[in-house]
Amino acid sequence: DEKDLIINSHEKNWIQQIIENQDIGTISKVKFKQNELAYYFKVLIQEYENDLKKILFVDITKDVLPKQINTAIKLLSGSEESIKAKTLVLLLDLEGKVIKANRSLEYLTGYKESDLLGNSSSCLCAIGKSDGSCSSFLLEANQNGYAEGEQWLMKKDGTLYYAEISLTKVVGNYGNDDFFVFVSRDLTATLNMVENLRELSHRYKVIFEQTVDGYVVIDKNGTILESNHHFQTSMGYSQHELLHMNINDFSFENKFKKVLLDEESSLTALGWKRFELTQKCKSGEVIFFETTITLLKENTFIVNLRDLSELKKQEQMIAYSSRAAALGEMVGNIAHQWRQPLATVSAIMMELEFLQELGELTDDMQAEAFGRISSSISYLSNTIDDFRSFFRGDKTVTMIPLHETINLAISIVEHSFEKLGIAINVRDESMDAQVAINPNEFSQVLINILNNARDIFSERGTKSPVVKIILGCDEKHSFIKIQDNAGGIDSNIITKIFDPYFTTKHQSQGTGLGLHMSSTIIEKHFNGTLTVSNVGEGAEFLIMLAMPTLEDSREI
Repeated sequence: DEKDLIINSHEKNWIQQIIENQDIGTISKVKFKQNELAYYFKVLIQEYENDLKKILFVDITKDVLPKQINTAIKLLSGSEESIKAKTLVLLLDLEGKVIKANRSLEYLTGYKESDLLGNSSSCLCAIGKSDGSCSSFLLEANQNGYAEGEQWLMKKDGTLYYAEISLTKVVGNYGNDDFFVFVSRDLTATLNMVENLRELSHRYKVIFEQTVDGYVVIDKNGTILESNHHFQTSMGYSQHELLHMNINDFSFENKFKKVLLDEESSLTALGWKRFELTQKCKSGEVIFFETTITLLKENTFIVNLRDLSELKKQEQMIAYSSRAAALGEMVGNIAHQWRQPLATVSAIMMELEFLQELGELTDDMQAEAFGRISSSISYLSNTIDDFRSFFRGDKTVTMIPLHETINLAISIVEHSFEKLGIAINVRDESMDAQVAINPNEFSQVLINILNNARDIFSERGTKSPVVKIILGCDEKHSFIKIQDNAGGIDSNIITKIFDPYFTTKHQSQGTGLGLHMSSTIIEKHFNGTLTVSNVGEGAEFLIMLAMPTLEDSREI
């Protein structure tokens, strides 16, 4: 039975190691190591005269080459696998001249084997592109038996590719010369990938640090792992201070903790979640943020915090401007609503005075006149109450039938519509569906949309102008469609009409705030949607509201 022994031949007692590890009459396979060189022998120990031992060595190095040489020989066979692996194998003499090459030579470099046979392999090395050179590899391999590293190699057409190189010295036996096995593997794709990753990393760092939004990287517990300069500046903390803090330390509502722990949230289902919250700075100032938290990798999240403080101030100014613009129009409507009742009262008083002068005024006639005056005064009072309710700023959300939502709006605009000959047709298919709204704010939305239609009719001189209001519902939503026949909205601007200050009217006629405020009220106050599209002969504004729940009787 054979057994393998590894002997370091530079040790003085290497013979003793063989004797101690091998029985008399047995054969072992011994590997002698000298630096990086290896020699293989079969060893037999026999008894000899006078208690001496005879040791027989049979050199089998040529049969048991190192793994690198066996691999090289296989690759030299020119298999398709070696070509696909982009592995180049050359056999070199001790001067570095090419003895043999595998089929990958032409595939990788453009050289044929006949081009290099007898020539120095240094023609493959890109001089000046790498720290080492082919000659330095040869020198190291000749001294130590092995050399390896990375090197830019040059193709026949002068282009370069990056390669991993190993050079192994093979000791010749039985009169054969020593030679080198040169093996290289193309690393260009790997190098490009590394460079791309470095570039992406650099871009990420630039974006992360220079963006106008705050960014924070947190773990699943909310502990801050990294933060960018904008977040540090906004919150008033240094990067070092933030590394010892939790993102929930700034939140009044522990919002992050709830989001991170809520298994039913979109963060779990979609990998991200967006919400609004207030954060407290080091100075005590409160900042309103739109926050997006995204799963970066397992148990790690990146948080984007966009400061909405200025936007909130602008929205308040826009709301005030819109309210003021609406107030001016409402005053005109009140004047119109009062004109007829006041005229009626004036006529009755003149009639009473005339009858009294003629001596024909009876008690019955006087009582009947006073009744008509009282009715007109009551109408005036109700008109004032309606408009006062509209402008008093009551934010209470109540549940009312969908069809009742349009009554106040129509009563306010009907005079200006009648004056221009604009018909308003209402079709109620809502089946008494309830909606959770603030009636005054919702009326403002409807008035803005109706006035927009009125102005377009007037501007375009539409014949037989009509506004259709359709009320409906399904299992999840109630909706109001407001359609006109004014010719529709230009496709170039239809996506912009809800933007603040966008208007096609002259500066003296419009502020561009009405539709923007309408969209804001529906989306932010009633959690609905307001969209517009061209349908039939004109535009259609669609208001979608979710069916109310018990929690919808609230104050906002």
